[in-house]
Amino acid sequence: MEQINSWSMGYAIPSIWPKGSNPDTEHYSAFKADVETDDPTTKPRVELANKVSKSDITFLLGEASSHCLAQTMQDISDYFGEDNTKKIILVTDCCSPVPGFESMYEEFIKYMVPRGMQQMTSDEIIAKFA
Repeated sequence: MEQINSWSMGYAIPSIWPKGSNPDTEHYSAFKADVETDDPTTKPRVELANKVSKSDITFLLGEASSHCLAQTMQDISDYFGEDNTKKIILVTDCCSPVPGFESMYEEFIKYMVPRGMQQMTSDEIIAKFA
């Protein structure tokens, strides 16, 4: 968190989207639970998608790229379409797949890049945007 805050000074406003607050359903995605219940925390987070739609660029990073990041990206892309997908840059050296699930990560990349998701390393981002 210190590194995110330090980097963002003067560059961006970071948003952290915790997930998994309902023990009755899986919550891989930061956008919505796998199974929606009456609990509002399981419903689509329209405010998250609105942040993406209002931003010029959104950096996607964290764990795990084979499951949580992949599902978050899939949900945002499905829910809000190609225009928002094109604004998202997966920071490839700031995420990793769950060991043994590398093929799921590869499938995620094969699916999302043609839909417009970009990929960059943190060094490439610094060089381009700093």
